[in-house]
Amino acid sequence: MDWLTFISQLVKSLAWPIAVVVIAVVLREEVGRLLSKITRIRHNDTEVEFRHELAAAKKEAEKVLPDYKNTTYLKSQSSQLAKLSPRGAIIEAWLSIEGALLKYAERHGIEVKKDKPFTMRELHFHTLDYGSLGKGVFEMLGRLRRTRNEAVHLSDAQIDEDSAQEYVELASRVIQRIEEA
Repeated sequence: MDWLTFISQLVKSLAWPIAVVVIAVVLREEVGRLLSKITRIRHNDTEVEFRHELAAAKKEAEKVLPDYKNTTYLKSQSSQLAKLSPRGAIIEAWLSIEGALLKYAERHGIEVKKDKPFTMRELHFHTLDYGSLGKGVFEMLGRLRRTRNEAVHLSDAQIDEDSAQEYVELASRVIQRIEEA
């Protein structure tokens, strides 16, 4: 093999990889913006539709929690966190919901195992008639839990600040309702 053939084969085998790298570097910002708009991710048999689930939860809140609008309950602490880490704000809001549910359980004499995490299934089992919360609040809690689960598996780049703020707003409304029950 002479030098011309060697160089020709080398260029032939490296042309596509080099072209892909150059395109990736040139379009890096545009690809980043496109990735941030992803609303659905498929992993094995699981589909994540974060924004769709959040929109459905917001619509349900209008029916279930009409009197709990424009709350500032969680907003003050979560506003900054949503800017830094939208996913972190969602997780913190859910932890606040869990705290409110634990207090609800204590107020209503629902036995909670201290060595295990409190679950909505336990609460639902003890309040088969939905208790003072009502069926709509249980459904709302289910939606918020599913949305939180989806957020856990997304990166901060895939959840925008507005979505995190919406989740915090919904969580705040649900917490107010739980505390009044």
